[in-house]
Parts: sequence; structure tokens; C-alpha cells
Amino acid sequence: ITTQDEYGVQISYPRTYRPIEKEETNVEKISSSITTVITEIDKADAVSVDLVKELIHTKSDQSQITLLVEGIKTEKTNKSIEEICKDYITMFRVYNERYTLFSSDYNEVEINGVKGGRVELYIYGKSKILYPGIIAYLFPLEDREITITFTGTDEIFQNGKEEIEKIINSVKFYEISENSSNSN
Repeated sequence: ITTQDEYGVQISYPRTYRPIEKEETNVEKISSSITTVITEIDKADAVSVDLVKELIHTKSDQSQITLLVEGIKTEKTNKSIEEICKDYITMFRVYNERYTLFSSDYNEVEINGVKGGRVELYIYGKSKILYPGIIAYLFPLEDREITITFTGTDEIFQNGKEEIEKIINSVKFYEISENSSNSN
């Protein structure tokens, strides 16, 4: 399955992925909120939450990996990839104060010629149970930001490592045209 829409992003993922209805888990809601808040920090004026658009929200029946792709139309940030990744981790902590961040890691990546950041986070709950983790790819482009988030546990990520790499390596960015149309 592949998609390209008015946000100029194309991504392919296996047919085992099924769309998720709007009932998001906490981790997925958090990802959406973080994307918006990072953009709000960049701007002097407030950015409406409605500007963040969920482009894809799907989960694999086989690997149990959840894929969430979001876009926001905004001017290119002046922040470095490292600063963007650190902001993402900070905002994750703000939105998840009841959880303990077990581990976090980030690095700069380049996917099909586009530089971005990769953030990996795992959290504990109050009962010290390991909750799902997030692997987020953050792409600040000229006129938009695209966030590609995978959620699952460390075990799910280890078992699905090749699947995640194939999906992320399938990502292509295009110039946004006025007459863009959705296709699946």
C-alpha cells in the first residue's frame, strides 16, 4: 500500500497493515500533541492543533507495529536536527509526566536525500511495567513538517526491524502542488 497526498509524501507499507479508527492509544495521542507543540514553540503566534493532519494511521495484524504519519504545513524551522530531536524528547516528558522515561536516543538520519531526525523512546509506568516505545522520524521540510511514528514494545521493534527499515526507506517527498489528490 502506498500513499501520496497534499503533504507531498509517499510511503509504502505491507498489506498486513489495517487502518485504525480514531480511538488512539495514549502513546499515539502524545505523538500528535508533540508534533503540534514543537511547531508552536517555533512560532511567535499560536498554531492551531487543527493544522496537524493525520495522513496514515494503521497497524500490522502480523508484526503488531503501529504506523502513524502526520503532517503540518509550516515554514522551515531554523533549529538543527539535534535541537528538533531534543525538543521532541522534552515534549514527550511534558505530556507524560506520570511515566518515567526508561531510555531515549536520537540521531540524524538521511532518507532518500532528505535529512531528518530519528528519536527512540521507552517508558515505565508507576508500577515499573515497561510500556510501549516510540520510534519517530522527524522531517523539517521547506513548507511542512512530516512525522513518521512507529509504536510498539522493544520486542515488537526487534522482531520488526527489517519491516520498519523497509517502510522508512520507502519514504519519498515531493513538491506540494495545488492540484494534489489522495491515492491508496
